[in-house]
Amino acid sequence: MMNRRTSLWLCLALLSAAATAQQKDAAVKPPKTDLPYLLEAGKLIPTDAKPATRSDSKDNQTITVSGVTSSARTPLPEPVFLFSPGQINPDQFELIHFQIVNGRRQWTKGQHEHLNEDEPEEILRLTLRPLSENVIRIEAAQMLNPGEYALIAQGQNTAFCFTVF
Repeated sequence: MMNRRTSLWLCLALLSAAATAQQKDAAVKPPKTDLPYLLEAGKLIPTDAKPATRSDSKDNQTITVSGVTSSARTPLPEPVFLFSPGQINPDQFELIHFQIVNGRRQWTKGQHEHLNEDEPEEILRLTLRPLSENVIRIEAAQMLNPGEYALIAQGQNTAFCFTVF
């Protein structure tokens, strides 16, 4: 059992480590606004901004992006992004998992019933936390399986693509 002094020291050490990590993230500022950057070991990797085509039908919505993979790659199953807002409101971001169909990335709402329990939900949850006045930390709220993903703001036609490998 820990004595009072040891408990106090441990608590202070944990608070100091958390504050240092947050200051380190805040010190790294994305060079461009409206472009999410993957954060890996203090290094920023720009996501792959691609035009997205949206098509809506009575029962579902489909988002399509050309190509089968992204140049922005991360080994982290719970990626962290830094984002400096300009015209895009970070609260409008949605995280989607693409399927590869006919040489392009495609996501269709309502078409993921065939996926097993290890596959992600249709729209994946994100957590947002301000780091400074102009920097938002965006995190996937669950572990992602290897594959092609994108952050896309509601109503926008640009997908910020990345690959988890």
